[in-house]
Amino acid sequence: MSSSVSLSIGTNTAIAAAKAFGWFLTGSPTLFAETIHSIADVANQVLLKIGEVRGRRGPDALHPFGRGQEKFFWALVSAVSVFFIGCGLNVYHGVHALLERTTVEPFTPLVLGLLLSRRVGLVDAAPAIEGALAKIDRVLPDRLRGRVQAVQGALAFTPLRSTARASDPAVLLGLTSAAQDSRRVWMRYRGTEDVTERAIDPYGVVHHRGRWYVVGWCHLRDDLRMFRLDRVLALEPRDATFSKPLDFDCVEYVLQSLASIQFGWPIEVLLELSLAEARERVAPDLGTLEECPGGVLLRTQADQLDWMARLLVQLGCPFRILHPPELRDAVLQLARDLSRCARLAPRSRARRRLAAGERR
Repeated sequence: MSSSVSLSIGTNTAIAAAKAFGWFLTGSPTLFAETIHSIADVANQVLLKIGEVRGRRGPDALHPFGRGQEKFFWALVSAVSVFFIGCGLNVYHGVHALLERTTVEPFTPLVLGLLLSRRVGLVDAAPAIEGALAKIDRVLPDRLRGRVQAVQGALAFTPLRSTARASDPAVLLGLTSAAQDSRRVWMRYRGTEDVTERAIDPYGVVHHRGRWYVVGWCHLRDDLRMFRLDRVLALEPRDATFSKPLDFDCVEYVLQSLASIQFGWPIEVLLELSLAEARERVAPDLGTLEECPGGVLLRTQADQLDWMARLLVQLGCPFRILHPPELRDAVLQLARDLSRCARLAPRSRARRRLAAGERR
């Protein structure tokens, strides 16, 4: 037993030192609690070691039968100390909870996160979300429950314009877990033209404009690809693992991929402003921006030129249309429509109502 206790003391001391080092670097409260736990284990084993050492002493005038039973006494001290220290900590936390009133702040982000999750395509998870909100409502004190319910009651969202299909929460959970564990997955995917089966190494999952995307290495195409989660028909994890490229930005890849998709009319417009200003006014997924003499070149695509004409006007900067010429016609038509609307005089009844409102 002596060697096993000594080995335990050395092992737990090393474990406590490793946990303490991790807590020092990260400041994690979990690692701090684990450090205290390991220190308590070391203290218990030190007490057992003291009992062993003292129990091996021979008889003397005060102990004619020796001290062999002293190890049982120190074992009792070790067990009782763990019990009373644990009780003392629980009492401390209880008194601290009574004296230091809990604020609602820790629960507000959780409630907001649950409410927002219903706005990002997780419609199928609505029962689980409602269950989580109900549990929060049950465990909170009365004075905090009212404030959290006020957040739920007062918070409202405008309708989403996106007509995207809701993503399956199981697919979202499976891909995020696989990305976290660097584990390959197999999926059946519905593309624009056909249904394919492929294995991918998921690097990350991105939510953008009402849709979920997964970015990863596609072993069917042997290239980096982006996939919409609402088009994933089946998903299964695989045993193979992979290494994610260092400093890879999934969000940047999704934005660049959406901006470079070829469709509709190819458009080139010279924006007469700096590159920094262009990045502030032009959405990252609208197109690519390239600094050039005279301003910034915007390359993008559009199915409807009248929509692009309205967007260019909304940028609020001088611009020159390089391609296509049909876009110039759309901008001129928009200018004529705006000019005609600006010249329209209000009807006599509307003018009387306006005048009456001004008098009041």
